[in-house]
Order: sequence, then structure tokens, then C-alpha cells
Amino acid sequence: MLIPDGRTVITIGGPLQPMTAAGQHEVSEAILEMASESGTSQLLVLAGLAAGSDDRGIHVICADPEVRKNLEANDIPVSREHPEAGMIGIAGLLISLSPLYGVPAVGLVAETIGASADVLAADRLASWIGAGLDLSLELDLDSTEETARKLMETMEVSGSIEEVLSAGESEGSSDFYV
Repeated sequence: MLIPDGRTVITIGGPLQPMTAAGQHEVSEAILEMASESGTSQLLVLAGLAAGSDDRGIHVICADPEVRKNLEANDIPVSREHPEAGMIGIAGLLISLSPLYGVPAVGLVAETIGASADVLAADRLASWIGAGLDLSLELDLDSTEETARKLMETMEVSGSIEEVLSAGESEGSSDFYV
């Protein structure tokens, strides 16, 4: 993706990750090898952290002392306490293995209210990236209805979006989150 200031941002994402630790390690190594070989100047690992509905923090984490020193020199506090339970899966491996590959990696962990797509947490992450790293992504996150439509398709919910969004808990799914 070419961002407005002319820089290129490459994104890697997916709805799933390997179920085994060996598979997660293999994918993480492949990503880090590719980043190292291409001279990646910064690897951002975005993740969510289940929290209360009023929690809206973003925790900055890294494994490399030099990266930490650089962030803190630029007035970006690096968390040494959150996420309290650590990180698992590919996100955790990318951050923890990055020093071995010479790839400067930073984890941005947004507090979110659950496992569903949280467009508000995504908006907070995009805003933080713009302000904290001077990397304006200019994303159009006015997508509440579009996200609801996609969630409805994957959840196989019947009825129109308007019916689902206006339904009370007895009429719609109580765990439907947009």
C-alpha cells in the first residue's frame, strides 16, 4: 500500500494462524526472514487485548533493547507490564524473535472489548500510528455498517442489517457486536 506521503507499507494479515506452536514458529520465521532480507526499517505487530468496555489503552511493547531505547528517546513509553499474560501465537513470536533477525519490531496492543472485529480499537491503533510514529495511514474507518454486514454474512444471520441493528436482545443475538 502506498501511503499519502509516498512511503510504502506492506501489510500481512489473515483470519487464522497455524494451530500448532511449530507451525506458528515456521510462519513467524518466514516473515522475519523476508523482513530481514528486504531491509525492513520497522515491523509493526498489531494485536488486541480483551479488556473492559471502558478500557481504551494502547500498549507499546518490544523485545530489542535498542528499539526500546529509540522509542523512549522519542517520548514513546514502552510497557514493561502489559499485556500482563504476555503474547502468544504469531504476534508474540514476531516480537520476541525479531532481535535474532535484526528486524526492529514494535508491538502495538489495543485494548478491546472482545474477539469480534472492533472498529473502534482499529481506529485508535490507526490514530496512534499516525501520531506516535508520524505515519499517517489515512484509513477510512467509517465502516460500522459495512463491518456489520460482513459479520452478518460470516455468522449467517437472517434478516436485513436494519432489522438486526434495531432488534432487542430477545429478537437478535445477544452476542452480536459491531
